Amino acid sequence: MSRSRVKTSCEPTGPGGFAITDPKDLGASLASALGKHLNLKHLRASHIQTSRGQSLRIANAVPLYRDENQQYPVLLLSPIHVSIGAYLEVALDYQFVRGACGVTHISLKVHTGPSPRSSSLRFRAEWDPRAEARLHAQPHWNIDQVGDASAYSLSNQISASSAPWVPEVKAAPWATSQDAVTTPTLKSQDLRKIHFAMGSSWHLNPTAEDRRHSTTFADEAALVRWVSGCAGYIQAQLMQA
Repeated sequence: MSRSRVKTSCEPTGPGGFAITDPKDLGASLASALGKHLNLKHLRASHIQTSRGQSLRIANAVPLYRDENQQYPVLLLSPIHVSIGAYLEVALDYQFVRGACGVTHISLKVHTGPSPRSSSLRFRAEWDPRAEARLHAQPHWNIDQVGDASAYSLSNQISASSAPWVPEVKAAPWATSQDAVTTPTLKSQDLRKIHFAMGSSWHLNPTAEDRRHSTTFADEAALVRWVSGCAGYIQAQLMQA
């Protein structure tokens, strides 16, 4: 299936967001860095048109796609379980204004499931470099889905009766028969509203008015280091899960 072609060259300065010289060159640098961090060979960058605008995506030489239209590629990080895999979707949205180019949004989305097309979005790391986006911490983590039947954690499949090492919840001796023993829970939709800061500078500024919960990129090399380093960290954490 043919996909929309987009312009991949621009001038050194850009509007709103983080100015970049050329998304094609940035994509090549990012594919190379991700390949080293994730120990994946022959990664490449593709440029597609999405509902949000122009977007840079990273894929294998023989891509895996999470959608039937084969537009959104993902990278296989590692099998979480015998029948469950973890898939990373790397996306950099950008825009052109008067010939100048700027990155407007970066996301690393982790999907888990038996296959890319039968997977669920679990969590993501995001960085929106636009000034108006700093209402939330930039960069940040978001949790998208927890605790359903397709969760990959083995602990979710073990009950106290089948695993003697898992302690049973018992009522305290002072509890009356009317007292229900419950475990507090936080709904998934509540978690999705939280932007968990991952790059704040609170520790650097002593006065309240100077505190920041967002930071900025120094240059394009820093952007590449953040994306590839974050991807490597995600992979390492999944291997320990």
